[in-house]
Amino acid sequence: AAAFLACCRAHGCSPDAAGLHRWGAIVTPDEVSRRYGGGFCTHFFVSCAGEDTNLADAAADASETHDLIWAAPEEALSLYEANELQLAPPQWLILNELLQCPRMASLPAFLAHDSRAVTRDYVAKMASVPGGFALPGDAEHPMWRGAAGATSRHRIHCPEGEDGRWRYWLERTSDLRVPLMAVAPL
Repeated sequence: AAAFLACCRAHGCSPDAAGLHRWGAIVTPDEVSRRYGGGFCTHFFVSCAGEDTNLADAAADASETHDLIWAAPEEALSLYEANELQLAPPQWLILNELLQCPRMASLPAFLAHDSRAVTRDYVAKMASVPGGFALPGDAEHPMWRGAAGATSRHRIHCPEGEDGRWRYWLERTSDLRVPLMAVAPL
């Protein structure tokens, strides 16, 4: 945050906080946290860049990110499918959800819609299950399960392809409802 504020001061600008829309939050799965010596709770925000926005100075930080592209969701997903872009499961999930919002002008209404309650209102601690990750609302999620007795599925499947790349697909059953049952603290 300090580096971001210093950058804003250096360029004589300030962030448009009113233009940021909270998408949701995702917590690193436990086994990934152990592998890297700690987990992360990443909050995702979406903002619309106007046609007059200068993106020429945007750059990857060469630490956590090594490449930067500006692409519409369908273009980014096409690049992923063509093996020209790597995406982590949270990025893939968010891009697929963005496909459901065809006009960025309708973004605030889309984000507020009840159909997004699970993604918007619950911190998504991805929990490993065979072949992928359970998300809040999944009957096997260790923290936020679907209704009592439900067999709901809300997970990203990550089977490995012949080329060694994960091929994600989302399984979300129609019995996924909020509020979810709290099983364990974050």
